[in-house]
Order: sequence, then C-alpha cells, then structure tokens
Amino acid sequence: MLIGWILGRCVSRPGSPTEEPEAHLDRAELGRCMDALRDLYLVYLDLRDQSQLNRCTPILVQCYDYVTPANRHGERSEGG
Repeated sequence: MLIGWILGRCVSRPGSPTEEPEAHLDRAELGRCMDALRDLYLVYLDLRDQSQLNRCTPILVQCYDYVTPANRHGERSEGG
C-alpha cells in the first residue's frame, strides 16, 4: 500500500460535511507526496539499472483506478 501510505497525508479534514472534494485536499502536500512517490520509483529503477542482466527489464506496477478496489466488499466485480 505504498501509494496509500504516501497520499494519505494529502487528505485534510476527513469526515467533514461538504460535497466539495477540493475542500478535503491539501494541494501543497499533494505536490510533496507526488515528489516523494517519484523518488521512490527512481530508487527501484536505480536498483534495477545496477544489474547488467536486468538493466532493460521492465518494471510492472499494479494500480487501481478507484480510491477503493471495485470489489471492496469481497464480491467479485463483473469481468473479474
């Protein structure tokens, strides 16, 4: 949960009653978090590139398109 660990700091006022998503986002912290996330990916790339055998090996990263997984309640989603 690398991204959740980093991006969780960007949410301000969780649970406060508003329908404005922007009211819950700390944009300055988001910028810092995105920089930190980029730096962590660069560490992975640097480690890979130190190996003659793996220098050109792609790195696969799994990401969700949703804030929570589509099957968050344990049921299978359509097509999956």
